[in-house]
Amino acid sequence: MKRLLAQIGITFFTVLAIVFYFPRAATAVLMGVSIVLTVLFFSIRKIRKKIFIPFIALSAALGCLFQLSFTALGVEPVKEKYEGAHRIEAYLNDEPYLCYDSYCYPLTVTAVDGEEARFNLIVKGCDALDAQVSDTLRFETTLYREENNYYRAKGYYLCARGEALTPAVESAKTRSLYYYAVGIRQYFRTILDELQPADDAALCRAVFLGDRYALSEDLRTQFRFSGASYFVVVSGMHFAIFVTLLLRVLRKLIKNRFIYLPIVLLFTMLYMAVTGFSPSVMRSGLMMVFYVVGLFFRRRVYPLNSLGMAGILMPLLFSPNCAGDIGLVLSFYATFAILQWSAPIYERIRLKNDDRLVKKIFNKVLELFSASLAANLTVLPISLFVFRAFSAVTLLSALLLYPEIWLILILVLIVCLLMTIPYMGLLGVLLSWVLYGICEAALFVVRTISKLPFSYIKVSDAFVYVWVILTVILFIAVYFCKGGYRYMRYALLGSLSILLCGAILTSALDGGKARIRVYPSDTGAFVTLEEDGRLFLLSTEITSYERYEAMRDLSQRYRECTFAITDTDTERKRLENICDEEFAISEYLQYDKRDEGEILPDTVDFHGECTVRVSDDTVITLVPLGDAAARYIVWRGRTVLILPDRCSPELLPEVYRTADIVILGDRLSGEADIFCDTLVLSGDSRLSLIEAQNLKDRYDRVLFSREGEITFVTE
Repeated sequence: MKRLLAQIGITFFTVLAIVFYFPRAATAVLMGVSIVLTVLFFSIRKIRKKIFIPFIALSAALGCLFQLSFTALGVEPVKEKYEGAHRIEAYLNDEPYLCYDSYCYPLTVTAVDGEEARFNLIVKGCDALDAQVSDTLRFETTLYREENNYYRAKGYYLCARGEALTPAVESAKTRSLYYYAVGIRQYFRTILDELQPADDAALCRAVFLGDRYALSEDLRTQFRFSGASYFVVVSGMHFAIFVTLLLRVLRKLIKNRFIYLPIVLLFTMLYMAVTGFSPSVMRSGLMMVFYVVGLFFRRRVYPLNSLGMAGILMPLLFSPNCAGDIGLVLSFYATFAILQWSAPIYERIRLKNDDRLVKKIFNKVLELFSASLAANLTVLPISLFVFRAFSAVTLLSALLLYPEIWLILILVLIVCLLMTIPYMGLLGVLLSWVLYGICEAALFVVRTISKLPFSYIKVSDAFVYVWVILTVILFIAVYFCKGGYRYMRYALLGSLSILLCGAILTSALDGGKARIRVYPSDTGAFVTLEEDGRLFLLSTEITSYERYEAMRDLSQRYRECTFAITDTDTERKRLENICDEEFAISEYLQYDKRDEGEILPDTVDFHGECTVRVSDDTVITLVPLGDAAARYIVWRGRTVLILPDRCSPELLPEVYRTADIVILGDRLSGEADIFCDTLVLSGDSRLSLIEAQNLKDRYDRVLFSREGEITFVTE
């Protein structure tokens, strides 16, 4: 990579992506180090001659400064000023979307308590409203700080819960251009839903419109397990297919570039709008705009320079926090890898003298394999750190799915256009049958690959750090060998071998184990059960900050929770506020002590003793005790009793008072009525040393969650 603009832009974007997850103090330290290095590098003549080195250090310093300034001047003042109860006036800046049976409304606030204001707000869990893009909404609500990185990266720093929200909706007198782009999106969506079965229509919408909310949870899981999730997110591949095809067609029909290139540019801008201007779409669209403008002026545009420019413009046009969007990060570095390493890999493995048709076809496959290999190897460390998991079959998915996705993109566009043109609807219907066959083939491939052994491998935090340390040691050892630079590829192969073999081995050894975790807390019990690859939330009575930390850990290893047990409406709403597009709770077991509460979606109410069978070896009995319910679990030959806050042991039926493990949600009276081997006190920060010693004399083991995570494992 010898292009200075590319080096500066990629460094700038990389630093912003890293410090998005840093506390401000760490960002300030990194900025100070970068400034010192910048001065040092510009001062040393030998290094200054290699001009890219000091400019990279300067780019890192500017990235840190940009992030700190934006946070201090643009984000924190909004949070501090508007957190709390307010009267809000806002307009709908994008199409609302259905996320796990509740609507989310992205708004731009224009006034708070009658005073002019300007910031973005996400309203979660709202009922369906008769509102369209640009419409004004007025309502009273309480605003909370948005701690979820998904929304922060999209510029939403405050959120509101919409369960009891009844906003007044006023239709916009003038509509923005984006309103009409959303109208096109909705029209195409309606056509696809009418012509295709549910799963096929969802696939078409995801591939063509980037509407991944259309996919069912099962389909999303299958795409993730097969390593093909990037096919259902609009990216550079989608733009390349459309623009390349459009250029070929227009060049044959129109010879004047001053006519056909503006058409291509207009199509690119329109497609960006129709697919929602998401960060990954904007990155791809900007690069395509640079390419088309280069053709217009007959100037060669270097793709890496375009990527660097996109890395600079995206944070400047939107906010530095957009670099924290994981979809954009994966897309950015996958594109970098393809541009930087795909061609060298292909040159080493392609067949020479490819004059025969069979060799040409095989070389096309090798070219696709080279691009997929470069992209997946580059984003693998990112996936490991973010998701704590990776797909071992993603290259196979790329080879088998690319032709189908290519055809789906083209056919969906043609079908939607034909259904719009008078008297061409019949042809559109006929082509939709072809589209149906291709969609079914793609779904068959995804479902088959996702079921392969070790298709999706989850790893622990410890394994990730061990792999990183071993990889660094391996590369350093090779580098200091004689001519070591030439053997770096062998170090890379060694690192991959360690990753694959170690991950498969640990996954196989860990597959039959079940865990009960008690997360660190000073205020209550947050207890989970992990069994057969499923997650269950047994108790969640902790503060918002502690709950966020626990859920962040869980969402790195799971995409959904099978069910959560809650004792109050408030507890359930707090959980719903944490859930987002990347983590869902499929069902709630809600304790209704009065048997008169409103029945909520995806909720099973219980007001008497209730038994839930998790598996053949695990059964949960819920025992109501006044304001809360005790959880008594028969767990693979062991018994566990969880007593949340407000549960008193004296009221517990005697049959449930004896267990191998007892977890108390707060300091209670009546511990002498409980008989167990291991007592876990979660949230009792007021316990004196004398009381703690007395408890340790009474039970075999006494553990405190405030001292760190507690995990019980059984085969």
